[in-house]
Amino acid sequence: MDLNKTQRILDKINSLYKNIGVDDNVSAIERDLMLSYIRNLYETFLDESTANKATPSTPRVKTAAPPPVTEPVYQKEVVPPPPPRKKPVIIQVPDSIKEYAVPPPAQPAPTSPAPVAVTPPPAPIPTPEPTPEPPKPEIQAEHTELFGQNHEVKELSDRLSGTPIKNLKKAMGLNEKILTINELFGGDHKAFDAALAELNDLKDFKEAKAYMSEHLAKKYDWSSDAKIKKAQIFIKLVRRRYN
Repeated sequence: MDLNKTQRILDKINSLYKNIGVDDNVSAIERDLMLSYIRNLYETFLDESTANKATPSTPRVKTAAPPPVTEPVYQKEVVPPPPPRKKPVIIQVPDSIKEYAVPPPAQPAPTSPAPVAVTPPPAPIPTPEPTPEPPKPEIQAEHTELFGQNHEVKELSDRLSGTPIKNLKKAMGLNEKILTINELFGGDHKAFDAALAELNDLKDFKEAKAYMSEHLAKKYDWSSDAKIKKAQIFIKLVRRRYN
């Protein structure tokens, strides 16, 4: 037996027991630790005792043979035979009665269906060809001076030297916007913003010129002597949008 190992285990048990004795409440950790120390001490003495004593052999116990398994005997269910079938009774009718038998009703002769008259489909109605609408003028007649030929020739030379504009809203300064709104749009900021948004989305200057002539120049009287110069400056700016 290892006495040193046994002494160390006993010291641990005594030390733990002193700590437990201070407080009556024993925690689960302290209880499990004390059980492990006692188990180690028990195994130390158990190893010594098993080394000195030989393990006795256990005698074999004869077990009786199990009784034979007999299969249960099942009695077959006796099914009674089916009853004999009765022969059908054939009644012979004398010839004297056959004469008074009711004959079957006569079947009507098949009739052929009546022919169905086929109505020819109505003739197609010719569709009238649409009358082509006359092309709309690019500008109104009263705006000829505003979008005049001399003005276009002058603007053509300016367009070749001017830089193109991608967005009309960003091409105008604050003072120019205020002046344009007051003189050409009657001080209406919403009308000015809507007009620039529409002009930014048009395909070319031809459509822009027709839009300005129909919706802006007529409504705000751009052809008047007081507004025509400012309107021509604004039209020149719009032309640069489509360079």
